[in-house]
Amino acid sequence: MDCIPSVLEEIVFTGFNIHILKKDLKNLTVIMGTEQEFTFMDNVRFIHENLDYNDTYPYDIQYHPRYSSFLNPVEEGYSQLISLLQGDNVPTRVTDLGY
Repeated sequence: MDCIPSVLEEIVFTGFNIHILKKDLKNLTVIMGTEQEFTFMDNVRFIHENLDYNDTYPYDIQYHPRYSSFLNPVEEGYSQLISLLQGDNVPTRVTDLGY
């Protein structure tokens, strides 16, 4: 797991893109081995734009449904924020915000 700090640093300073994704998938293969059957990924546009890594990646890649708030905590946060801004489901307690 020594690769995690360098990967996070790279994401913060350069943004997450297909090149970082390929490197992360390669690291994941080293860590997990090839016995796993599939990997789940967020359904972002740049992943679908360059699919050449699928041929060398040993797992079947499954994608989360687009804008799935249940499976993606970031989308859940945006969904709650939009609801608050639109006046839907106005929170009455701190627990209504998910804390």
